[in-house]
Amino acid sequence: MSSTNQLPPFDYSHVCLTTSPLIRILELDPYGSAGPAAPLKGCLRLRRFEPPGRTDISWHIPRFEALSYVWGDQSDPEEITVYTSSGPFWSKSKNNFGVLRIGKNLAAALRRLRLKSRKRALWCDSICINQNDLAEREREVQRMAHLYLHVEKVVAWLGPEADDSQLALEKLALTGNQIVSQGWDDGDATWSTTSKSDERYTRPDVEFPFSPREWRAIEKLIDRPWFKRLWVRQEIALASSATVLCGNAEISWPLLRNATICLVQKIPRPQIDRDCLAGYEANLQNLNSLIHSSATMSDTDVIALTRDSLCMDDRDRVYGVLGILAKYNDHTLVSANYRLSIKEVYKDFVVAYSRLYGNLSFLQFCEMATQPSWVPDLQNLKDRPYPLTSYSSDFSIGTLKVLEGDKVLVSGVLCDTIQTSFSPLPLSSSIASVKDSVATVLSEMLSYKTFPTEDILYEKIIGVLLPYELDTIVSMSEVKAFFKSWQKGSSDSEHELSSPEDILRRIHSKMRGRSCHLTAKGSVVLGPAMAQNGDNIYVLPGCDVPLVLRQVEETAYRIIGTCYHPEYADREAFLGKLPTGWKALSGGSVQWYINHEQNIETLHDPRLGPLPRGWKEKKFSDGSLGWISDDYDHTDLINFDPRLEVDALKARGVLFQQITLV
Repeated sequence: MSSTNQLPPFDYSHVCLTTSPLIRILELDPYGSAGPAAPLKGCLRLRRFEPPGRTDISWHIPRFEALSYVWGDQSDPEEITVYTSSGPFWSKSKNNFGVLRIGKNLAAALRRLRLKSRKRALWCDSICINQNDLAEREREVQRMAHLYLHVEKVVAWLGPEADDSQLALEKLALTGNQIVSQGWDDGDATWSTTSKSDERYTRPDVEFPFSPREWRAIEKLIDRPWFKRLWVRQEIALASSATVLCGNAEISWPLLRNATICLVQKIPRPQIDRDCLAGYEANLQNLNSLIHSSATMSDTDVIALTRDSLCMDDRDRVYGVLGILAKYNDHTLVSANYRLSIKEVYKDFVVAYSRLYGNLSFLQFCEMATQPSWVPDLQNLKDRPYPLTSYSSDFSIGTLKVLEGDKVLVSGVLCDTIQTSFSPLPLSSSIASVKDSVATVLSEMLSYKTFPTEDILYEKIIGVLLPYELDTIVSMSEVKAFFKSWQKGSSDSEHELSSPEDILRRIHSKMRGRSCHLTAKGSVVLGPAMAQNGDNIYVLPGCDVPLVLRQVEETAYRIIGTCYHPEYADREAFLGKLPTGWKALSGGSVQWYINHEQNIETLHDPRLGPLPRGWKEKKFSDGSLGWISDDYDHTDLINFDPRLEVDALKARGVLFQQITLV
C-alpha cells in the first residue's frame, strides 16, 4: 500500500529509548467528527516505567493498556501517522512525525479501540518497539514480562466479527457466569456453583443446551489464531486484568476462563459433524492449556504448554515464556539474543536451567531430538509424544557438566534393558484407533508366553497405561474387562465403565508415538517407538522420568526418549522398594504415602531417615514439601530433598555411573 499523505517513514530517534526506565506509549488520537473510518493517528511518547522489585523503595507505572494481538499477514499493510510533539500536528518545522506501516489486523484493533473524543493510551509491540533495531528488540523482550505484569489492563483482540463470533461470545459468557472460580489447586482449577447455576452447564454428565449452530460458532471462535499465538501465554498469564474483544463484542478473561472450565469437564460430546468435532476438541485442549498458563506450575510444565503454540521465530519458544518462568522463580535464565541459532538458544536455556536449579527435567522433551540429543527441539514438540508422568527421582537434584563438542556429563543409575518391542501407536493415530492398537499388543505379547496367565499380562499392560488412574478413576477389573472385549473385537463391556471415552483419551495421550516393551528384568514398560533391543533404561537425579539411552561410544549415549517403568516409578532406583504395608499415591505434582494397617497417611517417604543437621522442612502453598538450610544466605524454600543429593545417595550404597550424552 502506498502512502496517501506523502509523509516520510517515522523516525524513532525522536523518542529514543536511551535509558532503561523509559518505554514508548502510543496515545491514540480520537476519531472525532471524521467518524470511525478516519485515518489512524497518534502521539508516541516516552514514559518512565519503573516496576517494583523485591527491594525497590520507589517505583512508577504510567496508566496505559497493553494490546495482545496476532500480527497476521504483513504483505499489504495499512498506515498510521505518528508524531512525537505535544505541539500542533500541522507544524512541520520539528520533523517529528511520520508514517508507520502496520498489519491489517493491528489497524482493525486500533480502530476498534479508538475513542470518539479523547486519547487512549496503548502499548503494542509493532509500534512501541522499533522493529528495525535488533538490539532494541532484544532489550525490550526482556522487559515485556514486567510490562504485562504491571499494566492496568491487557486487551486481547481476536479480530473482526465473523462466523457468528458474537453469538459464540454470548454463549461463552452465559456459561462462564454459571460458576465462581476459586483459583488453582496444584495446577487444577477450583470452582463452585451458585444458587442460580444451571446444571446443564455445570454437571459433567449433562449435555450443554447448545444448538449445532452455536457449537459451530464456538468452534470457529476458539480456532482463531490469537488462541494459538505463543506470546499470548505470557501476556495473559501475567495480566492482573484482561478483556477479550472480537468485533464489537467482548468478554472478560475470567468469564472466558470459567466457560473453558465448564466445557473441558463435560463428558457428552457436542452434537456436531465429525470434522467440526475434531477441530473443536483440539482447539478446546489448546484453550485449556492457555487458561492454565495463569496457574502456578513448574518450568517444564510451562514449556510443555507451548507445544501447540505458534510463533514467527522459534527462538521465542524460550524467549516468549521467560516472563512466566521469572514470575515464579524470580530469575532470568537467559537474555534474548536473536543472533544465535535456534538450537543454540535452546542449548543455552537448558544449561542455564540445570545450573540454576539442579533440575534435568527438560530431558523429557528430548524425544527424537536432533544432535545433540540432550537439547530438546522445542519447535517440534507438537510432533512428539506427550510427556509421561513418573516420580522416579522426585525431589532429587542433578548435575550437568558441559564438555567440549556439544557433550555433557551426567550421573545415572542403570535400571533395565529393552529386550523386545511391540507394535507402536503411530503419532498420527486417532483416539478411535486405541482399541485396535491395544488388542494388537495384547495378541503379540500373548504369543510370547512370557507371563503365567493372561490376567497377569493384562494387569502388567494396564499398569503402564493407566498407572495413576487405577483405584482413583477406574478399577483394575473394569479396565481388564474393557481390554478383553477389545481383543475379542466387541464393545460389550464398555457400559461397565463410567466414562469409556475418557479412558480412551487417557490411553491415547500416553501411547501415541510409543510402544510397549518387554525388558531384561521381565517388566512391561511404555517407551519410545524408536527404542531397540539393547537400549538401556536409566534413572537420572533431577529427571523424574526414566530415560531410554542408546550407547554410541564406549561411555557415550544418545537419548532416545522417556519411558514409564512400573518398578522404578517411585524412586526405587535410589531408595529401594517401599516397606511392607506402604503404598504411594499421587495427585498432580504431589505424592504421598499411606499405610492402612497402621492408619497412616503422610507426605514423608518412609524409606528416608531424618534430615541432615541444619536443614528444616516446610510446605509450599499447594501442600507439597520444600526444604531450607541454615547455611543458605537466603530464606527461599528449595524443592529438592538434601537426603536425595548424589553424595547422600552414594552414602546409602547407590551405584551411579558417569554418562556422557551426545
